[in-house]
Amino acid sequence: MNQAQRRTVLTIDIWDTLLRRECHPDCVKLHVSRYLLTLYGNLLPEEKRDAWTLMRQRQLAEKHIGSEAKNAGLDDEYSLLDVYDRWLDLIGITQITRGSPQRSALIESIASIELEQEQRVTYPDPTIRTTIEEIEVEQRMFLSDFYMPATQLRALLDHHRLSELVPNGWSSCDIGYNKRSGRLFTQVQGELGIQPQQHIHIGDNPNADVFAAKKLGIEAIHFQPQAEHNKRLQHARAFNARQAALEKASADWTNETVQGETPHPAYQYGRQTSLLWIGFILHIMQHAITDKVEQLFFFTREGEFFHRLYQKLAAEDPIGITPPPAQLLEVSRIATFSASLKQASSDELMRLWSQYSIQSPRALFASLDIEPEAFQEALDRLGMDIDTPIQLPWKDPRMQNFLQQPETQQRLNAHLGNKREQLLGYLQTHGIDSDSSRNLGIVDIGWRGSIQDNLAHTLPEITWHGYYLALNRFLNHQPGNSSKNAWATNLNVNNRFAELLDSVAPFEMLCNSPNGSVTGYQRTARGVQAIRLVDQQENRVFEESIRHYQAGVIDSIAFWARLIRIQAYSAQEIRPCALKMWHGIINTPPAFLAHAYFRLNHNETFGAGGFSNKAQSVSTWDILRSPYSTKHRARTRDYLREIGWLPGLYANPGISTSFKLSLRMMVKMLWLRNRLLRR
Repeated sequence: MNQAQRRTVLTIDIWDTLLRRECHPDCVKLHVSRYLLTLYGNLLPEEKRDAWTLMRQRQLAEKHIGSEAKNAGLDDEYSLLDVYDRWLDLIGITQITRGSPQRSALIESIASIELEQEQRVTYPDPTIRTTIEEIEVEQRMFLSDFYMPATQLRALLDHHRLSELVPNGWSSCDIGYNKRSGRLFTQVQGELGIQPQQHIHIGDNPNADVFAAKKLGIEAIHFQPQAEHNKRLQHARAFNARQAALEKASADWTNETVQGETPHPAYQYGRQTSLLWIGFILHIMQHAITDKVEQLFFFTREGEFFHRLYQKLAAEDPIGITPPPAQLLEVSRIATFSASLKQASSDELMRLWSQYSIQSPRALFASLDIEPEAFQEALDRLGMDIDTPIQLPWKDPRMQNFLQQPETQQRLNAHLGNKREQLLGYLQTHGIDSDSSRNLGIVDIGWRGSIQDNLAHTLPEITWHGYYLALNRFLNHQPGNSSKNAWATNLNVNNRFAELLDSVAPFEMLCNSPNGSVTGYQRTARGVQAIRLVDQQENRVFEESIRHYQAGVIDSIAFWARLIRIQAYSAQEIRPCALKMWHGIINTPPAFLAHAYFRLNHNETFGAGGFSNKAQSVSTWDILRSPYSTKHRARTRDYLREIGWLPGLYANPGISTSFKLSLRMMVKMLWLRNRLLRR
């Protein structure tokens, strides 16, 4: 071997040569944008609070700095730290000023996050080691057109144990020249003291790695293994069609063979619709971090399911930021409402009556969780039947007279005080008390967030951030120490997707728990503990189907967490696909779900004073007579209002075909009748 041959240097491109990504390159930038949005979203202008908007602003910063470098006689190169500094200006984080220690710390943290993400999404090319080792050279060096400095690229190669193969090298951002122009090749040859004919280069880019190198007399090898190149093209297609890629991933996951015994249909449906719930949990994580809550409390009963999802998803680290710690809080409307009232007055009870404007005295007492017998005599004196509903009770003279009687006031206020003491005692066992001003988060399935209202009224010193699947329109004034955030839809913001809240009971059932409803609290030797009411029929339904559904969702977490992390999906991006699943659950439910729903007694003690039995039915004769008989029409309408889920009724295998056909015909005729009347 002559002297020229012994001094031959092999330079190797990094991206899609030494290293491959499991995603499109811009997914890394999107992940960093999501990181910045999650941690510093409250500092951003409203119009910039979106990961894609932030990423485009970063690309604009890269373009500006590259243009400035070119005007200065260099190539259009830029370094990460400079990009971050310009980026923070473009997105409007003015609270952290240029040149400040806080700004430097933030820039360094962003750089660290980007390197960590590159380490996570990259892997060595399966054939590059063999290819390189077949080329006899004196030195091997990496040579990359990239915005990370060589120090970070070395750390990345070391992470993948490629340092012994390629111990050192150059990055274009350190020098200001790139391979595309050819000036980086010339610069490297000058530093190494070699001629072009002593230089071999290998890389994937036809222009930068092959054409530009050959133009300078360098021996260039085009490296593009077909299998890996196809993956790269797939990543590009997935990045440019994110929703389609998400739906394909969901279909692939649903159709993946489950090992072992044939899974329960509910388990498979849990896998099929898992993204709906995992997207919700991701939303909670992102917003709880942004709101800087100290701790999250998941409300029973649905919160028991959500809490399990949260703990398992957090362990998978889907966004690269540790979310707040979380625990379960045993609460209910009936267990917290009385405790939140300052006194037994119409003004205070309006928080109840605004939703239940027709209510019997018995239902009122049930909502307050107080035995009605002690008030029977007072009701008799006023001529009030305990079971007769009262319309607009805040305007009814008898109800007002009843509430203003000293004896009633004394008993009710004593009861409210006792309830408050019990609730505060229970909250203290979970580290929640009035002695500290804290920033806490709560999680519930939603609709109006009345339990959060109760806690906010009970402990006004604490700021309560609520995170919900969906929110209906508020009926009461919202406490000043409270905020509410919904993922699927919030009718207090706009009316989009209002139809999602037409049938919410099936979702409550899917998120149910076998541990019963909280009815109150009691002091024990171990402190104040929750009292639970367990319904055996409800638990039979849970054991037969719902637990299988929840297992399917939980077993999907690892799959979705990996995809969310690598592809940098945000909860907001997942939402459209998840809403399709929501519509599917309501409008085209599987038979097991409909069958389970119509076997339940739904606890409506708060407000209504009892249970709603979805299994009750009208006769086919009632339905057939509905278009012609006011009595039968009213009976059928009451039935439909009670069940609250017509598509579920049609899907229920326990309902006869003749009944379903009669009902479909009646609904269609009533629709036509109402349309004609409107005309």
